[in-house]
Amino acid sequence: MEAVRDFCEFLSQFWQKGLGAINIETLEPIFVSELFTKETGIQNRDIHLCGIDFYEKFLHPKDYIILPRIHDVTMKYFEKQKALNECMPIATYNIRLKNLVGDYRSFSMSFKIISIETISVKSKRFGLLICQPETKFGFERFVLCIPDKKKRLYFSNTSGKYVSKEHLEFRAIEKDILKLIAGGYNEAKITKELHVKIDLIRYYKKCIYQKLYVSNMSEAIYIATLHNLI
Repeated sequence: MEAVRDFCEFLSQFWQKGLGAINIETLEPIFVSELFTKETGIQNRDIHLCGIDFYEKFLHPKDYIILPRIHDVTMKYFEKQKALNECMPIATYNIRLKNLVGDYRSFSMSFKIISIETISVKSKRFGLLICQPETKFGFERFVLCIPDKKKRLYFSNTSGKYVSKEHLEFRAIEKDILKLIAGGYNEAKITKELHVKIDLIRYYKKCIYQKLYVSNMSEAIYIATLHNLI
């Protein structure tokens, strides 16, 4: 009965809110609603034609590379929660999808696992998916929200796992570099201030970009300041 109830709730939310359904094991899209198509430009015929290659066609190349790695870690976390009989988190991937004219737009791809033991469509495990226009970036791009504990975990590129904001593993020198650049220092001044070579400064800047999921120092400073990391 519990499986049937979850399935009915799944269908109810699907039709009321205009969501999408995915195979949670592979992330392969199964079906999308009209509202989903309106928001993303992606139609059912697109997912039927592409199958699992859907992401290669519509997802930004950089997101296409990193998403399988992150989703693998997400699934392992779900398995751990299930083994402990704890509340399943809601996963959110902030990704970039290509629209009909070839431009990339940012969307928040949030999904909830619906475990079905007796009813199956391609898999015994569904994902309840919604894609909405989104502008978030930085380390909040890949998040696990655990409702019963009111906790948020973020995917760390450095450690390859989900961690709390306090454990994003920023080195002291990386924080110093962010503070100095925010204060108007260029690379030459930073090398004198911190007594390190310029090549090392550039290495740590690349590390900062990777940890915060940004492509330039202006974005890095904005994200770090917004979340009180510096």
